[in-house]
Amino acid sequence: MTALRHMATLSEESADGEFGTRCQRVFPLSLIDDETLGAMGCWLEPGRQTEPDQHDQREMVFVTGGRGTLVSGAESTPLRAGDVVFIEKNHEHVVHCTGEQLTWFSVYWPLKETR
Repeated sequence: MTALRHMATLSEESADGEFGTRCQRVFPLSLIDDETLGAMGCWLEPGRQTEPDQHDQREMVFVTGGRGTLVSGAESTPLRAGDVVFIEKNHEHVVHCTGEQLTWFSVYWPLKETR
């Protein structure tokens, strides 16, 4: 087994429609037997919002470009490149793109794919 592996190159062209946006999954991959997390890159067009999402996983969102807002119930936080936001499990959330295209990378755990 090698210590380093190139897992993916994030590209909107490689993304599929999910959650009302375009996402490219990086994990889970069949290369690793004991995966405990999932990850994906996402792209959201100006003026759009994701579908409401709620899952039994914690999620960390790393904003890489654009501007937006993340809303969960009565709470909201602005998003811009460089922001890192934690979402607790079992809390419905929606991402709104309020400026130029919003891009982010999400890591979620434990890995429990239900979709």
